[in-house]
Amino acid sequence: MNLDHFKPKIVYVTYIATTPDKVWDALTIGDLTKQFFFGRRVEIEQRFDGSFRLWQLDGKLDVEGRVIICDKPRKLAVTWRVMWIEEMRKLPECLVTYQIDDLGKVVRLTMTESHQIELDDKMLEGGRRGWPVILNNLKTLLETGHPMPEFNFMADAQPRTFSIRPRRRLAVSGLLVQIGSRTLSTSSTRISLTGFLPRTGLA
Repeated sequence: MNLDHFKPKIVYVTYIATTPDKVWDALTIGDLTKQFFFGRRVEIEQRFDGSFRLWQLDGKLDVEGRVIICDKPRKLAVTWRVMWIEEMRKLPECLVTYQIDDLGKVVRLTMTESHQIELDDKMLEGGRRGWPVILNNLKTLLETGHPMPEFNFMADAQPRTFSIRPRRRLAVSGLLVQIGSRTLSTSSTRISLTGFLPRTGLA
């Protein structure tokens, strides 16, 4: 296989307070992957040209591929073909590479998803949103012993809202208030500011 044909399309880096061996185990042991990889259980032959599969919880084959690089605990690369979605099953296989760098008390994990052909954003959207969740879930699992709680990672963030109460009157004293080019002292005079103020803890 000519790896030069694969061009990186998605790259994600995370830093984990753990060891390279534990990261490697998390990526290659089924009982661990199902805790952070959306319930997927990995089966992998840890050798060059070994088989690689991800299984869904219901037993359906999710991803199938072959091991291209197996350098424990530093680098793992596998071909990757999504099998359960017909549109994606027809695409040329892609290449997923995990680079594990030992930085002492911290590990840098770099995931790279590379493709042989140009793909539109629609085909890459799932990976762009999914990989950060998967790898942060792995990080959380290794650092705390528990994965993140489930959430809808494909949903757009909800905009923050606040209410406005019109015509509120706020009396101030003991302050300098700038109004246009004039500065008023409220130490001896109480003034009222009337307008639209955001709802806060003030009465």
